[in-house]
Amino acid sequence: DLRVDGFAVGTNYLDVCDSSYGEGAEDARSMSAGIRGVLRGEHRSFEQVYACHSLTKKHWFRAIVTPVEVEECRFALVTHIDITQQALAEQSLREQVRRHQMLAAEFSKERERLITAQAVAKVGSWETDLLTLEVSWSEETYRIFEADPASFIPTHQSFLNAVHPDDRSMVAGAFRESLSEKDTRSIDHRILLPGG
Repeated sequence: DLRVDGFAVGTNYLDVCDSSYGEGAEDARSMSAGIRGVLRGEHRSFEQVYACHSLTKKHWFRAIVTPVEVEECRFALVTHIDITQQALAEQSLREQVRRHQMLAAEFSKERERLITAQAVAKVGSWETDLLTLEVSWSEETYRIFEADPASFIPTHQSFLNAVHPDDRSMVAGAFRESLSEKDTRSIDHRILLPGG
């Protein structure tokens, strides 16, 4: 809430800016310094975005200060443009980005917890894209299969190749049934490790 003592019509704008106090006083003084800089020829122009909220509504403005020279006199033209809609949109976008970052951080923590839990329990997990049959493995699944994540590409076929030959048809059949019936299957099977 910006406050000025003795404010009235005709009061010098720069004096108002310099003597203001309360919320927004820093913006007012910055505006005064910018206008004075333009008047002294120190800046070609000056721009500042500031808030000017009422009791019932929030408003933001962009002030643009440009010099005007008429004969020997130098003036400053101060234009105030209402940018409330843009400011509200940017504020909403910043809030969405902040929420997204919080969710991403929480997701990262949960992922780390899952990795730790899988390592402790020696339980791996994977996901299969049903359209491409591309597979993504958890870190623990790589460890269980003794596969190097840098060189081993998990696919449905490479997984089946790692299943013991005597169990492959059972595993492939369970996968097909689960896919066609859209239901889970629970089976035990052996795997072949790189060392035999």
